[in-house]
Amino acid sequence: MGNTSPIRSLAVTRGSDGKVVFASVSAQGRRPAQEDEHVAVLALPRHPLTGMFSVFDGHGGRRAAVHLRDELPKRLDGLQLLDKKSLERVVIEMDEKFCTTRSAKGVKCGDGSTCNCVLIDHSTQGRAVVTCMNLGDSLAFCGRNDRDDVEWLSTAHKPDEPSEKKRIEDAGGKSCRGRVKGLSVSRTFGDCKVKDWKTDKNGLEIKHINFLDLDPRRLREKLKSADFVVSPVPSFHISTFETSFGDWIFVCCDGYVEALAEHAVASFVKDRVAEQTRAKQLDPATILKDLTKLSFDAGSTDNHTAILICFDATSVAHEPTTEFVFGTGAYDTWAEEDFSERYTENAIANTGLTEDAVKRAAYSADLAHCLRTADEAKKKAAAIQAALDAFDAAPV
Repeated sequence: MGNTSPIRSLAVTRGSDGKVVFASVSAQGRRPAQEDEHVAVLALPRHPLTGMFSVFDGHGGRRAAVHLRDELPKRLDGLQLLDKKSLERVVIEMDEKFCTTRSAKGVKCGDGSTCNCVLIDHSTQGRAVVTCMNLGDSLAFCGRNDRDDVEWLSTAHKPDEPSEKKRIEDAGGKSCRGRVKGLSVSRTFGDCKVKDWKTDKNGLEIKHINFLDLDPRRLREKLKSADFVVSPVPSFHISTFETSFGDWIFVCCDGYVEALAEHAVASFVKDRVAEQTRAKQLDPATILKDLTKLSFDAGSTDNHTAILICFDATSVAHEPTTEFVFGTGAYDTWAEEDFSERYTENAIANTGLTEDAVKRAAYSADLAHCLRTADEAKKKAAAIQAALDAFDAAPV
């Protein structure tokens, strides 16, 4: 059962490499636990001109999302080429290993995850090659300084989306009321209970094959032979553009579009980045904090995780730094045992503080919020009074 009020505490990371500045934000919200994970790597060790920015929206447990967080960067870094074919094979092979390892132990876990992975190749100065690899319904889109529109880098894999519905039916499945095999997404990592890597549709055993050794035709045959109504095969979008100060890329889990429309989120990010670009002071963390507050205020109940990358060749490179912002609203809700326990667990996991220290920090955040809003209310009241005084002083 979820919380009656969202846990608004934010885990914030900031970083820069002299080409881009980025920030990530993660919040638990009303959910009993935080099942989202993410990765923000400015430069892969063996591909130093490529950054990796990914969100993993877990469901049914955290194991699939945590596995992607820990293993996907290493697997991609081990590739000679970060091309579509190589990336696809790594994800499919990881999915098979994740599922069959647990099946061999007698564990048919229901842990699954989306995977929206954005790779930014800076090998040509002043130009970015952006590859978006997507499984599920997490989102990625980008904006450029010289364009008013937003470019969508990924399309949500939903069971009722026409092309996905056809793919599901071609695989022998059926979608019903926006779900397939009980899931609201039609392509995922994990979800071993609805995938069968060990047997084909006729119950015959499929011999394990190393995907990196397969040619494309044999890979397709292997996938067709198994039950992939819920598919582990990612979709791709590749975009190449000349970069300028204030161009940006946004990646997020679907919590942000639970209560807000996709176009509203895109417009919010676009407009706020444009404001900061005009001021020549990019601060993606502030934008993400404000967007997360807006989403919770609109009524979202989901976990929230997002990454915003802004192109800035004038930025000073620095290692990523982390900050934990204690969420407001704890004082009024602390008496609710589920809320206080989950708020405390979330804070301890991110800070290592004691329970008493967490409670003190939570109350301090509420006090600061009250004082800040009180000051704002006083200023507004003074402005209204000044306007009324001006009316009274005006000649009749």
